[in-house]
Amino acid sequence: MDENKLRGVCRWCQQSAKLVRAHIIPEAFYDPIKGDSDKVVILQPLELKAAQFTSTGIYDPQILCSKCDGFLGRLDEYGLKIFKHPPPESDRVTTGFIPGYDLHCDDVQKAQKFLLSVLWRASVSSQNFFKTVSLGQKYEDSIRHLIANGEEVTEAHFEFVIIRTFDHPYDGGFAPPFRVRFEGVTALQLYLPFFKFIVRMDRRPFPLMARLGRFMPGAMPQCLRLSYKDSFEGRIVESVTRATRERKAAKQG
Repeated sequence: MDENKLRGVCRWCQQSAKLVRAHIIPEAFYDPIKGDSDKVVILQPLELKAAQFTSTGIYDPQILCSKCDGFLGRLDEYGLKIFKHPPPESDRVTTGFIPGYDLHCDDVQKAQKFLLSVLWRASVSSQNFFKTVSLGQKYEDSIRHLIANGEEVTEAHFEFVIIRTFDHPYDGGFAPPFRVRFEGVTALQLYLPFFKFIVRMDRRPFPLMARLGRFMPGAMPQCLRLSYKDSFEGRIVESVTRATRERKAAKQG
């Protein structure tokens, strides 16, 4: 390959440099869910079929230089430590009426910055899987400056809710991230195997029920334990399945 084609402007340091194949979601997150074929099925946004198989994960060769990829990689290492595997049932806790898990996360700030760094990479990437993530220049710059300058993540800018859906029919799969609204408050929903993350991208705070389960320093549980069947996604899948079944029955009748 022509070496000139490997050069470009790194979206993180904004300098002209030789770019690398940067993973949006760290490659090691794919390891626990690889089947016998050593591949993972990736579902593309807005499509109703498995569109891609990968053994290396989704990467983008046009967003990061090796130095910045390594810098974000240190956050990735911590993210893998906390989120690579599902929490064991022995770590279940209940505070008040909130059931969940202790993730043994001793640096919530670092874990939050990891999640923000994944959303930033998803937003600047041109890969189809992440096309529903568009933070806008304001939030992209805010996240980059916050992480690069070692600033504190505050509730004035972002709030986080982490959910372990314990009865998911496709546990351990990859679904595309997408934008959601909670009582008018905008958030992004990001999926990793075994977890769902809701990150508020709005100046207004989360509504009360979401605020009760926030992932923040000192909070317990650190991860909510919720039923997939009662979730937004579960209701959508159930309604689509029911409608499909009814259409088939009508044709056969």
